[in-house]
Amino acid sequence: MCTKGKLMEISQEGLLIVNYSSRLVQLLREVRQLTELGVTVPDSIKQAAKDGEQYYRFGVVLKKVASFFNSMDTQILKTQRPMLLNALMAFEEIVEKRNTHGGVIEWRTPTEYERYVERLQQAATKLAHENRQLRHIHHELSTSVVLLMDIDMLKHRSKWKQHWLEIVGRINVLSDRYPQDRMRKWVIHWDHQVYKVLEAAYCTGLETLNESLQLPESLKVELGFFSSSEQMPLQLKPSVEEIRSIYYHELKKFVSAPSAFKGLNGSNEVYTKMAGSNTQSLVRVYIKAELLFVELCNLLEQYESWSSLCATADLDAVVELCCSSPTLFETNFRALRDKRRAAERLPDFIKVDCICVSLGPLKLSLEDNFQRAYETLLLVLKRTMTNDINEVKAYLTESTEMLSSRPQSVEDITIAQKNWREIDGRRDNMQAKSKGLLDLGSILGLHATGTHTDTASLSGKASSLSARWTAFTDQMEAFNEMIEIQKGTLKARLEENVIEQNQAIDKFAERWRALKPSGLELWDLDNVRKTFDDLNEPTCRVLKRQIDYF
Repeated sequence: MCTKGKLMEISQEGLLIVNYSSRLVQLLREVRQLTELGVTVPDSIKQAAKDGEQYYRFGVVLKKVASFFNSMDTQILKTQRPMLLNALMAFEEIVEKRNTHGGVIEWRTPTEYERYVERLQQAATKLAHENRQLRHIHHELSTSVVLLMDIDMLKHRSKWKQHWLEIVGRINVLSDRYPQDRMRKWVIHWDHQVYKVLEAAYCTGLETLNESLQLPESLKVELGFFSSSEQMPLQLKPSVEEIRSIYYHELKKFVSAPSAFKGLNGSNEVYTKMAGSNTQSLVRVYIKAELLFVELCNLLEQYESWSSLCATADLDAVVELCCSSPTLFETNFRALRDKRRAAERLPDFIKVDCICVSLGPLKLSLEDNFQRAYETLLLVLKRTMTNDINEVKAYLTESTEMLSSRPQSVEDITIAQKNWREIDGRRDNMQAKSKGLLDLGSILGLHATGTHTDTASLSGKASSLSARWTAFTDQMEAFNEMIEIQKGTLKARLEENVIEQNQAIDKFAERWRALKPSGLELWDLDNVRKTFDDLNEPTCRVLKRQIDYF
């Protein structure tokens, strides 16, 4: 058995070789087999087998260490080799180390090689442990980077950043153990992996940027009537230009993120080219951004029709003008009810890509204006009923007084007939108003549910007019009969007056003949009047008035 020579050595190919003959193993096996068979084995061979057993245990350990070292090339990641340089050099140093006397450690120096094997095994274990740690960290980073790819950088930016800081933290922990120059290759490797993840997230984000861009929480876009002017135009708050400014500010932050991204080694050298390699996507981003603001402007136009009621300053005058009949009042009440229901069906929010527009202020303003219009309709309705009731009452009262007076003369009959014609000319209009008051009362009772006292009062007044109209109609019909009676009375009175006047004429004729003026050539009306004026007699004055009347 050869017990001379170094225990281990490194070949020119870099392989660790154990100077341990496989023939020793064969010797031990054959001696054991022969002994079991009862064959006498020479003492020299027994002694050689006994000596060989001393080296066999250490030889097996050295073989394992050599096998580990020779296969280390496949177990160590190429990017981590510089990081294991100290452990590899320490292992190689132990392999090449000599004994305490400066001589080579050989198999025939059992004390020396026993300590040597122990130190070598410890160095191998340390190297293997450190390699496993680095590979474990490498695997954890792989998992973390894959998880990072699953996080939407656009929607969950803070979560993405937190996960990224965890990756950086793992790298920084190793920075305390290994020099930067030895970690550079491994860090650059991970920078390129992170670049792939970041570019995937960047490209995905660019495609959906208009829908998923994270705007500041303080930005609350509302649609409503915010102006203090009378016109109260429909507006966005904040304005479209302010929203545009905030949107493009956030867009720029995302677009320029790769250029500002600091890699694992604190440099953005790897990431600066990312934006330039995605120019087509960037063009689409800005096109979509402009389309977003076009859609916002279209939203204003879509709901502009709701501003017509809010833009009416003098609503009372408009209602007064538009509601001139019960039908129009009912039509407007129904239209207002339908509009209010339509406004209630409006959504609370409208999503325009990444901008959420609240319609709450618009719905509140519409509800306020609908209530204002409802109250104005009721107010105008009550005022119309009050005015019409007063007008019909005044007509009936005045007409009744006129129809109740009995004419005492021909002049009174003429005046009474004239008044009757005027009353009759207004009667249809007043009757229509009186009938309309009943319809208005029904409309008021239907819609003015919260003002029962006023409603009942006006409805009662409108209903009470029906009885007066019945009496008034009877009085109108009796007027002609009364006129005929009065004509007969006046006719009898006139006949008496004629007899009296004839007698007076006879008396006057006698006096006339006695006092007849001379020289009256023409007996026309003017000369007769002049003659009566000259006479200046009371009877003459009466006759003169009767002549003028007839």
